[in-house]
This record gives sequence, structure tokens and C-alpha cells, in this order.
Amino acid sequence: MLCRRLRMMRFVLASCAYVLAGAALWPLPAAAETSYYGQKAVQEITSRIAQKDCTGAVGDLKPALKKGFPEVALLAGSMYENGICVARDWEHAVPFYIQ
Repeated sequence: MLCRRLRMMRFVLASCAYVLAGAALWPLPAAAETSYYGQKAVQEITSRIAQKDCTGAVGDLKPALKKGFPEVALLAGSMYENGICVARDWEHAVPFYIQ
């Protein structure tokens, strides 16, 4: 009787661990997509900067920031800190770095 209870408890604990491990993985695809699209946006913006197309770079930057990509926020902070295509302004850079 005791062995049966122990086996049943082991089964229940293993099942819970399996479910919890699966639940922990659920947000990964969304996070991976965000990272992919954020990196893609950064590539497009830096490409425009390299072509000296500041109007296009800032135009691409604004909607990407609204989507909340952390990579884009880091790029925006760097752009404000170094004065790339925008006026150099540390106080504007800090909130982007905080994001």
C-alpha cells in the first residue's frame, strides 16, 4: 500500500514538473519573434544611417520604438547620446537606455 502511494505521488510530481517546464517554455516563441523583428528593425535603421539617410532612419525608428523592441531602444539611446541623425541630448538618451 505504501509503495503504491509513493509511486502515485512520484507520478503526480513528475507530471507537475513536466507541465510547469512546458509552461515556462510557452513565452519563448514570442520573445524570439520580438528579438528577430527588433534586430531586423535595427539592421534597417543602421543601414539607412550608413547611407546617410537620416530622414529615413528616424522615420523607421519611430514605429519600431512604438512596438517596444529593446534593441531599437538601445539604438535610439546611442543615437541621442552620440548625436547620430538626431540632436545630441543625454537626457533623451537615458530613458531609452533604461528600457
